[in-house]
Amino acid sequence: MDDSDSNPWSGPKTPIESNPLVVRVPEDVELPKRDGPVGRGVKAGFRLSSYVFGTFAGLIGVIALVPTAIGLGAGRGFGVHAVALGAVAFYVVSALCGATVGAVWADPGRVSDPRSRVR
Repeated sequence: MDDSDSNPWSGPKTPIESNPLVVRVPEDVELPKRDGPVGRGVKAGFRLSSYVFGTFAGLIGVIALVPTAIGLGAGRGFGVHAVALGAVAFYVVSALCGATVGAVWADPGRVSDPRSRVR
């Protein structure tokens, strides 16, 4: 028995270069990056909406989990209050909307690229 057959963690038997499913990108091609003006706008919008709406969602979620904790302590099972799930959904939707608004309102002229500074 070959040593590579007995080890399930061994590498592939054929080189990856000969695999037709692997796409080789030439080294001189620059891949798209997410650190452009739109990417920075998405991060800023997500961050701002998380600061504002995440606080409200967390507060409402904690308040909604109090009946769950009381019911769990009383032996009534782990029934999560519907408002707690609504608070999580509210945060996710708010964060995605903030990221979308940040991407749409990203101003390429105002947000400068640190690599393009004149020295």
